[in-house]
Amino acid sequence: MSFKKFMSLTLLTLLLLSSVFTNSLFASEEVVAEQKPKSSSEVFRIEELDEHPDVVEFLEKNHLYDELQEFVDNPDVQPLEKSDTNFSAEEKKRLEEKYGLVMSEPTTEPIQNDIQIGVIRNADDIDGLIAIRLLAYDWGCNLELVHLQLGVDPVDSIIGTVTKYNKDGRSWDWVDSKPVKETNVKSGSFYGWRTRISAVADYFEFDLTVTDEGNSLPYTNKGIINASNERYNFNTDIYKELSSLGGHRHHLVSKKALEVAGFDPNYAPAIRMIVEDHYNTPNYGGNTKFRQKEIELLKKQKYSELIEFELEALANSEDSEERFDNLYFKYEEELGEAVLMYEDYFGSNEN
Repeated sequence: MSFKKFMSLTLLTLLLLSSVFTNSLFASEEVVAEQKPKSSSEVFRIEELDEHPDVVEFLEKNHLYDELQEFVDNPDVQPLEKSDTNFSAEEKKRLEEKYGLVMSEPTTEPIQNDIQIGVIRNADDIDGLIAIRLLAYDWGCNLELVHLQLGVDPVDSIIGTVTKYNKDGRSWDWVDSKPVKETNVKSGSFYGWRTRISAVADYFEFDLTVTDEGNSLPYTNKGIINASNERYNFNTDIYKELSSLGGHRHHLVSKKALEVAGFDPNYAPAIRMIVEDHYNTPNYGGNTKFRQKEIELLKKQKYSELIEFELEALANSEDSEERFDNLYFKYEEELGEAVLMYEDYFGSNEN
């Protein structure tokens, strides 16, 4: 065999061996890729829990339901007891007997939960759940989480922003945003923002990215306004002394009726309320029949009957946010204060 033929055969053999080795290597890599577990994640609201049977099974199998329920029922920062220091028991009883004004007893406010649950899956198995919520308080807002998994393992990191909006008329105006940047986050409170309320209402919005074991989970309540993240700043005072703070000042007895009957509406008690709620009050705008009834009772000096008439009408007025049964319950404490002030405003000259 010539040297040239020998070299040709050698090269051909080497090429064949290289091809077999390369194909074998690629095939091996494909098998490894197919065998490598695929991780995935999603975030949903707690109301949608029943739509995720694998999550329900994970909670039941690992006895984590109680821990989730504890998170739902008991926030890390407890809400303040709803107090009613302006009204004694005797005063409440008198208002109820005279005007039918029934006021709730002081209670601890129920927790309004807007909880979001993040799920981390590896292939078909769930590695763990991360539940997060924001709660608004008189002093500001608080973010907290519970990490539901076997063992104790802090969440790697949470970054994002919390933003505050003020109610101004019928819109919401941006006020301020604060950064959130936390690492090795354990269950419980992980962020708080102390900020006073300076409008008729405000609310907090969060936009967070939670990273754990290389998985990223997006949490946001953008566009959601409810009892968990909104605060009210209602108040009662003399009309001319009361600031609207982006809302309206509502005369319990309409301004026009007071003027016709010879009263100065600038010194009448008024309630700071949300603009859309004011539009829903029975004596707002051009309700001629309602206004005539007000004027009639004012001229006859039937003030107690007039106040009862106003309260009953508010009990039939819709809450613009559809959160309370009616405006009577939404502004209950402010109405009680307004009634006491109207007694002084009208004086004791009643027929």
